Amino acid sequence: MNVKKVYEKRFEGMLRSKNLVWKELCKSFFNKIIKPNASVLDIGCGNCEFLNNVKARRKVGIDLNPKSKEYADKDVTIINKNVSKVKLQNNSFDYVFISNFLEHITREEIIKTLKKTHSLLKKKGKP
Repeated sequence: MNVKKVYEKRFEGMLRSKNLVWKELCKSFFNKIIKPNASVLDIGCGNCEFLNNVKARRKVGIDLNPKSKEYADKDVTIINKNVSKVKLQNNSFDYVFISNFLEHITREEIIKTLKKTHSLLKKKGKP
């Protein structure tokens, strides 16, 4: 499967609308529970709508889509790898966010992803 070609057509013409939805979700909900000095990881970050709109000190996105970097704001770090192969320090994130991702991977990959998520969260972190 050519990931780049899939993403080029996936949300064609909808990027502005999706960003407006995430802007409102972050303003109305996420920014009220995520502290501005927090570290946030978004697994399957896509076009960075969540990361670009959430207020946090450190924002990291993981996605296979090579264009994710083009959509990311300057304060967002993008890692273009399979989440199970990413090397990040354990216990380093306050929040891990996953939206519209797990349904695209196998049961075995879901288990690996959730184990990885758990290892990356700080002891008092929130999935």
